[in-house]
Amino acid sequence: MSGELCRKSAMGMALRIRSGEVSSRELIEAHLARIAEVNPHLNAIVRVLADDACAGADAAGAIPIGRTNLADFGLRVHADSVLHGLTRNPWNPNLTTGGSCGGEAAAISSGMSPIGLGNDLGGSLRNLADCCGISSIKPTTGFVPSATCVPPVDKSISFQIKAVEGVLGRHIADVRTGFNAVAGVHTRDPLSIPARLCEMPTDRPVRIAVLPEPAGGSTDAGIAAHTCRAADAANTFENLRPVLPLDLLGPPVAVTPAGLSAGMPVDVQVIGDRFHDLSCLSIAELIEQSLGVLTPIDPVLR
Repeated sequence: MSGELCRKSAMGMALRIRSGEVSSRELIEAHLARIAEVNPHLNAIVRVLADDACAGADAAGAIPIGRTNLADFGLRVHADSVLHGLTRNPWNPNLTTGGSCGGEAAAISSGMSPIGLGNDLGGSLRNLADCCGISSIKPTTGFVPSATCVPPVDKSISFQIKAVEGVLGRHIADVRTGFNAVAGVHTRDPLSIPARLCEMPTDRPVRIAVLPEPAGGSTDAGIAAHTCRAADAANTFENLRPVLPLDLLGPPVAVTPAGLSAGMPVDVQVIGDRFHDLSCLSIAELIEQSLGVLTPIDPVLR
């Protein structure tokens, strides 16, 4: 992969800027060069914000460098839109990126960006992380505020119950940092919650259940095996059977890679009780430390 700067984690990039090893402008230019190199093959970023990013190079904090593709209406498990076309998966251009925010996942997976934002109604922060081999957090419902000026401004009941905003990245530490930056109550979102999150306890063992083969359908053997592998990394020891759909219950879900099956990434979900988002991220980080990070990669061209 070209552009060694683009291989770093978001926190690693920030550390190098603070130390004076690189400048913010150099980092932006490296990512713009990476976008120019690989985006024509993937169609992940549909609007490059080069001028705005360079103009904000000396500002503190995160700097947006692009807007990414998603499915029409944001309600599909792919990133194919009438307006911008199909986004390709960096691992295999003939397979889906997941969705609906598949452009964001493909961009992060291929090194065009180290961290990004998405939302989730029925899996859109989770299945695309799995398809592209990155990490994400579906927060506890209401903990990350949401306000929009895009019609319809008034949310339907399904969106009020299930929709959340979240963060994607290649490293769990980056996802955690991004999550802490966007979480909290906001006056424009009456459903946002000024809650205090729970860290994973350190004074006692944590009971973690594992569900390698959910009931109600078949599970690929490779996926089940990697789920058990991740369970071993997190010292799980119980079996879990779901009772109600997760999206209706509103719990946090952290997603992180567990390996490859048939050449494609396999991610696992770490699900916790409401407001235990940080515990989910801590367990996902244990899995990451044991099993490693899969991205960034150069796109596979076929």
